Amino acid sequence: MSTAGWLLLGGLIGIGLLVLDGSRRAAAHKARQKAASRVPHQQEAYRESDRRSADQAENDDKEPALASLEGPSSPQPQSAPSAETTEYDPDQSFSLIGPSLHVVGKIEADEPVSILGKLDGTLSAPNQRVGILAGARVSPRVEAQELILSGSIFGDASIAGCAIFEPDASFQGDLSAERLQCEVGAELSGRFNISGS
Repeated sequence: MSTAGWLLLGGLIGIGLLVLDGSRRAAAHKARQKAASRVPHQQEAYRESDRRSADQAENDDKEPALASLEGPSSPQPQSAPSAETTEYDPDQSFSLIGPSLHVVGKIEADEPVSILGKLDGTLSAPNQRVGILAGARVSPRVEAQELILSGSIFGDASIAGCAIFEPDASFQGDLSAERLQCEVGAELSGRFNISGS
């Protein structure tokens, strides 16, 4: 095969990789958009994240051959999630229990957890943020650093930081938290121990 043939073949492979990468990005974009639309305060965080990822798209996913020509790049440090923030970062790693899942048992997590389905059991994520989104149902126990609830909890919740109840939230049981933020429309019943700080 001549040099021109090899160059043409290399160019076609490069175009094919770009098309595959574009479809992967489009699928990820749709998944993040769908997840963000379930919780109103996540929508702005998603849009901001999408703007940032569009700005960094050329630098993040370069082919290894091209990256090696430019020299080594320093990794971007990722900041740890802050207990003071109340919004999810869609680019951050997290566990997801989807809307069609019904989990029975105990879940222990060392990363943020988002629940769209049902959990009949204990969710233990003592140092993490937990989001129980609209339509989700959890019982009988949740333990987390921070809780964002727009679904339902029937049972106990032990929150080391802030418990945030969105307008569609439904809570029945005992809540122990450092801080409580309750939006108009949330339904709460039970015992509440808010320690404050």
